[in-house]
Amino acid sequence: MPPSVFLYGTSAPMTGRMLRATVRSVVLYSAIDELEDLGDALEEPRDVEHLVTFPTKAAVSRARTALEAAHFKIDGVEPTDEGGRVALVFHRAETLEGNKPNRLATEILDLVLPLGGEYEGWGAEPVLPTAPPKRSAPKAKTKKASKTPPKKASPKKKSTTKKKSRR
Repeated sequence: MPPSVFLYGTSAPMTGRMLRATVRSVVLYSAIDELEDLGDALEEPRDVEHLVTFPTKAAVSRARTALEAAHFKIDGVEPTDEGGRVALVFHRAETLEGNKPNRLATEILDLVLPLGGEYEGWGAEPVLPTAPPKRSAPKAKTKKASKTPPKKASPKKKSTTKKKSRR
């Protein structure tokens, strides 16, 4: 008998679906932790890329239609080394703050699980906040020039007395 996995210390064993949801949440948030460690601005939109594998090309075709209807952009379809499964890579611009990663994963799983899809993971480039422009240091106050012009030296007065001529 496989060991029981318990959710948050409750005495109720987790179902397979609950276990998958918990593991998915741990994986999602460990990637978010890495982005936060880099100083990521989670509230800023960025392309979030996803990888899902399917058992057949027909399942990929149906998933592609459903994902495009949900505004995802398809990046590629590739064969895998996993027993003939086919990989589908797609993305959409998203923010990653709060509970957004869980809602995003749930949206994708709701689209791909009924088609035999297995969600392999996601990735995104970090978005670093832009630094505000640096302010220049305040200029030192200088004394204002006096509004009255400086006094000019008065010109020398010519002597009014005549010099006696020497003859």
